[in-house]
Amino acid sequence: MKLKKIGLIALISMFFMLFIITGAWAAIDNTKPSSPMKLVFIHHSTGGFWLADSNPSQTYGGLGAALMANNYYVSATNYGWGPGAIGDNTDIIYWPDWFTGTNSSSALSALYSETGQNIGDFGAWSRLVTDPGGENRIIMFKSCFPNSNLTGNPTDAAGTTPNDQFTVSNAKAVYNNILTYFRTRPDKLFVVITAPPQNESEYPANAMSASARAANARAFNNWLLNEWLVGYPYKNVAVFDYFNVLTGTDNHHRWYNNAVQHVTSGSNNFAAYPTDSGDSHPNTSGQQKATTEFIDLLNYFYNQWRSDPASISASEKVNIRQMTVSPAGSPLAGSPVTVSVSASSSDGSPLYYKFYYCANYGTSSYDTTPWTVVQDYSTTSSAQYTFPSAGNYIIVARAVLNPNSEPAALPIIGQTVCVADNNQVSISGFSSSASSTPKVGDTVTYTATASDPTGGSVYYRFYYRPDYGSSSYDTASWTMVRDYSTTNTCQYTFPSAGNYVVVVRAVKDPSNEPAALPIAGYAVCVNDNFQITSTAFSEGETIPVKYTCQGQDISPPLALSGIPAQTRSMALICDDPDAGGTFVHLVLFNIPATTTLLPEGFSSQATLGDGSVYGINDFGYTNYGGPCPPSGIHRYYFKAYALDTTLSLETGATKTDVVNAMAGHIIAHDELMGTYGN
Repeated sequence: MKLKKIGLIALISMFFMLFIITGAWAAIDNTKPSSPMKLVFIHHSTGGFWLADSNPSQTYGGLGAALMANNYYVSATNYGWGPGAIGDNTDIIYWPDWFTGTNSSSALSALYSETGQNIGDFGAWSRLVTDPGGENRIIMFKSCFPNSNLTGNPTDAAGTTPNDQFTVSNAKAVYNNILTYFRTRPDKLFVVITAPPQNESEYPANAMSASARAANARAFNNWLLNEWLVGYPYKNVAVFDYFNVLTGTDNHHRWYNNAVQHVTSGSNNFAAYPTDSGDSHPNTSGQQKATTEFIDLLNYFYNQWRSDPASISASEKVNIRQMTVSPAGSPLAGSPVTVSVSASSSDGSPLYYKFYYCANYGTSSYDTTPWTVVQDYSTTSSAQYTFPSAGNYIIVARAVLNPNSEPAALPIIGQTVCVADNNQVSISGFSSSASSTPKVGDTVTYTATASDPTGGSVYYRFYYRPDYGSSSYDTASWTMVRDYSTTNTCQYTFPSAGNYVVVVRAVKDPSNEPAALPIAGYAVCVNDNFQITSTAFSEGETIPVKYTCQGQDISPPLALSGIPAQTRSMALICDDPDAGGTFVHLVLFNIPATTTLLPEGFSSQATLGDGSVYGINDFGYTNYGGPCPPSGIHRYYFKAYALDTTLSLETGATKTDVVNAMAGHIIAHDELMGTYGN
């Protein structure tokens, strides 16, 4: 039997409204963040003037105020900032010191926790009054105009290792180098601000003409925009062409007509907005133009980044397990009910809960009915609802770690409540047997509780719909799990990973469904079963010394389970993100899809004899190198990937080679993290 039209429309409306609330269907456009987002800007004088509010004594761009108006909480570095005064060093050649060098871990720790404005001598700027808490999530960084003095040739290829030369080749090598770190932090957004242009008269004497060196700067910035990120798997790196914006009145890099626009008019590569002929710092007109063009583009970069599930930091990950309504039975209008939520955070941090409801579910006025907040964010995981009249309601709860900075993928749970009148069946409960997120193949029992005020029998029908939250949801088919019967429980086994809507109907007479059909829904996320585990240590535990450089330095036993049926091969990478950059300990790919166990010491074999291929690690050999931190406690991630292909790579391929080759072919992945300290 097909769903009756009014029931289908109502159900679609319900979950569409839920997605509007959570932002899960938000378009990637120039909409500002809905809650404050922390940003830190690495800069010197030009950046300071750009941030500055209007003032009579210096040039200014008003960027700080514009960022504040767009919900960014902004901090900054300056000369003399940070460990070893690294804030002095913002030339292109120094970026590896910040992100991948020997001491980068201390610099990054200070950068991510920075809350000061560090205005220095460059003009005060406005920002949001309240720090939303947590780390800086957006990192903007910029070199100054002397970095537009690049020698070499416009088409020079990237060097293999960064050095101290201001050449096109080395500039590319630097950015390729720091991209290896950005790849390890998809939870951060890194925004490159290209170096501004320079006055022709301020180029130092050189055998190469100033025009040629400025043209090299143009070519390098175009490479950053058009080539640098080709094949990069995440959305956490963006480039703003500050150079282009400041080289001509008709040159732009902006959000225009609902799209990113990059326009270069003419051939000028020198400063079009200098303070004067002897000072290449952009003047107020140039800085204000850059602010106008950058803000909407930053919002676009932000929304693009947050559309990627990888952008959700570990501290944002919240598991909402269950919602319960008490007392049991159908409430009467005006009678209080208590709604409670069971949830936890990945790191044990306290959660904040928000409760609200919407009335008129199942009627034509549902779409225009406003949501009513019952309890705003607090650490109380329950709230008391009093429904004003009989009818069907949706009750919803959110759970977050920071109520001032809601993540884009907002943890949410909802149920429907039928507030009884005396004339129809009312559904007073709909619960799941799952205590955590189910996986493919798990059997979950859903139980509905309903009553007929006249004391007659109640008939239940159960069904589900896949693709909840995707573009194909509206056209997906409903699957009936069990037709009408008086049994109020039903077992579901979900066929594949994804988001589903589970629904129950309850009626007195299944041959005569009422127009206002009593219905209850449950949203459920089904995970794939792919998992990597070890009998030697569990998630977050210390790796036994046996598997480190201070022991036998052999690989730990690793088990792979829940391998998807369409898997052609698997890959395994082990790396340490706490080594002043990311240090690679193991690269293994083209592991057969039938492999379920990599036994202890498997990497002591030169080849595994099953077609698996070793890549090279950062010790310089094709094998496993165990944890060997020089000091402190480091984290070691064993990352398993199920792929729909085999990789056309040779023995000795790097981690970067493997990651690039896997792009677009990852069916499922899982990670196991262990720690070790010296």
